[in-house]
Amino acid sequence: MARRKRNSNVLERVSRRMESAKSIDPELDLGNNLTIAVFAALINDLQLKLAVYNTALSSIDKLADDVKNAREGSAGDGRANAVGGGRTVWQDEPGV
Repeated sequence: MARRKRNSNVLERVSRRMESAKSIDPELDLGNNLTIAVFAALINDLQLKLAVYNTALSSIDKLADDVKNAREGSAGDGRANAVGGGRTVWQDEPGV
């Protein structure tokens, strides 16, 4: 089952706020290092982290599916054959 990917309501809200602030002044500076450029960098950083996180989840999902398929597929058949073969050998021995 695929893991649920993340999104951010906060990210959507602050993106809209930044767009509104740009309409006031594209070079808006509120002091204390609160500028449109800094705000945009923070938003982009969060977007990148969410993208990396969601990509990692997709990779984990694929690996989990691969393990499941290997366990249910040929590896499972090989285990059953090995156990069955061992049972046959030991049953043929006298005193077993």
